[in-house]
Amino acid sequence: MLEMEWLYYLQYVDILASILGRSGMEKIENIYGIPRGGLIPAVILSHKFDKKLITDRKDIDPKNTLIVDDISDTGSTFLKLIEDIPGITYTASIVSNIDTEYKPMVSVVVNSGQWVKFPYECKGKDR
Repeated sequence: MLEMEWLYYLQYVDILASILGRSGMEKIENIYGIPRGGLIPAVILSHKFDKKLITDRKDIDPKNTLIVDDISDTGSTFLKLIEDIPGITYTASIVSNIDTEYKPMVSVVVNSGQWVKFPYECKGKDR
């Protein structure tokens, strides 16, 4: 298991913001964080880019909303959302497993598939 510390997590979000800033953030009007893990980076990015944070899936505009999650593990969460809301253009994650079925437009860390425990996950609970 890889335990990610806050210091590194926040640095990865900054790197993600930097990459996104060079790759079309001017086209994005909203940011949606996939519950639960995507909420924290989505809030941080919405502040950094001064974009509206949306919290309801029905408010997603597929062409103008950045979809964020903490990890694309198997890819099933992203794939389900894309199936439900066709045309989603912008996706990002902090971590992307090397064998995920869905590779977000932008990821900062490529993981070998080892379990990642993010700093906001309960210390007393292992999945």
